[in-house]
Amino acid sequence: IGDIENPNQQRGATTGIRILDVKLNGYRRGQLYVIAGRPGMGKSAFMCSSLRRTANSGVGVAIFSLEMTEQEIAARMVSDAMNSLKAPFYGAILKGDLNDDQKANVYTTVQDIGQCPMHIDDSARLTFAQIAAKARRLKSEMEAAGVRLGVVCIDHMGLVTPSDRYAGNKVAEAGEVSGRARALAKELDCCVLLLCQLSREVEKRDDKRPVMSDLRWSGEIEQDAHVIGFLYREEYYLNMQADADFEKLRDARNKMEFLIRKNRNGATDDVRLWCSIAHSSIRDNE
Repeated sequence: IGDIENPNQQRGATTGIRILDVKLNGYRRGQLYVIAGRPGMGKSAFMCSSLRRTANSGVGVAIFSLEMTEQEIAARMVSDAMNSLKAPFYGAILKGDLNDDQKANVYTTVQDIGQCPMHIDDSARLTFAQIAAKARRLKSEMEAAGVRLGVVCIDHMGLVTPSDRYAGNKVAEAGEVSGRARALAKELDCCVLLLCQLSREVEKRDDKRPVMSDLRWSGEIEQDAHVIGFLYREEYYLNMQADADFEKLRDARNKMEFLIRKNRNGATDDVRLWCSIAHSSIRDNE
């Protein structure tokens, strides 16, 4: 068993969100975390905001972004790190639509983030074998610099180039990725964070909060993951309704739900968070 006299040794790297550190015990070494949601729910915002603060704590982070470019991730992290609703949106940073004061603040923030032990690989197409090889090399490089690799993030599993082994069998391909992600977490003694899209079945229900069966090709993922969390924002769906109730829309603003649907070493729960999607910011709901 773990060292019960030293509980700090059992804690994972911080998620940057206190309530999730309590519920999940952080990003625990040797474990596979799956974070899933429909488009627009805030997966990218969660990844950028959370892992920026993980790296800021001194823990090594490796992000394999098969969807966003390094510049897009950097813009999101800069907007988030400025930690103010008056900060420029990440879209404005990407376009360079900034005044002189904002430019100066962005440059300073970029330098601060650059000191964090974080590596971003935005290669468009990678097989899992290539991701694993790069992660092993990064672990060695970080350890040589005195930094422990704590989290490897893959965004997202549906964009990992499949091997030829299963020839288009999506269920088997998803199982291969989740199984190898779990094995990599154990091999590198770090947390592997796997982002995942949910199926369109969510959109067909009145209550659009995800359930386990909404995971695409879910069986193997459910089995392999130590933690499965779904992201849900009611505001997104209300904004799509022409006749949405104003009071309901106001109450939903800046709210995100992190639905813990599997937690092998703890309880499941619905966790309410604060978010500003335009800043790519996720915070405790205080």
